[in-house]
Amino acid sequence: MSSQDKYASKGAEFEDENCWSKSMTTLFKTETHLSFVKPKALYTMESIGLPDVGVAPIAISESLSLFSQEAVDIMRSEVLADEV
Repeated sequence: MSSQDKYASKGAEFEDENCWSKSMTTLFKTETHLSFVKPKALYTMESIGLPDVGVAPIAISESLSLFSQEAVDIMRSEVLADEV
């Protein structure tokens, strides 16, 4: 099943594979709305005193950025809108 088929079954509208909208008229555009910035630091399980515990070697990280400010503003306006 393509991602278009997967989301179309949930009511999403597509212009292309990288551009879709689940609600309202705002389209999510990966090239505009994603803005990944790596965290400044990663902390391992060993560094927090828990070696050989858990399923992954990374315990936590400093905060990171995933969305552009424009995307955050759009999501906030959709979440706070009367019509869902």
